[in-house]
Amino acid sequence: PAGTLRAEAGSGTVDMFGRMASGEVKACWVICTNPVASVANRSTVVAGLEAAELVVVSDVYATETTAHADVVLPAAMWAE
Repeated sequence: PAGTLRAEAGSGTVDMFGRMASGEVKACWVICTNPVASVANRSTVVAGLEAAELVVVSDVYATETTAHADVVLPAAMWAE
């Protein structure tokens, strides 16, 4: 029903990693994506991942992002 979902949008991925770098966001779970390679402003992404207290990554392959993970979980490709 109308009004049950938030109407405002978030401030974006780069801002989220910036907030991680500043300590405002303490943890993240990255699922089947490689933000270190694909998100603009790579240095902000890396700084956020390094500052976070917990980084969980679920992916099919080891990536630049899994290198910053505290926990790596397996994932399956869509055909599996």
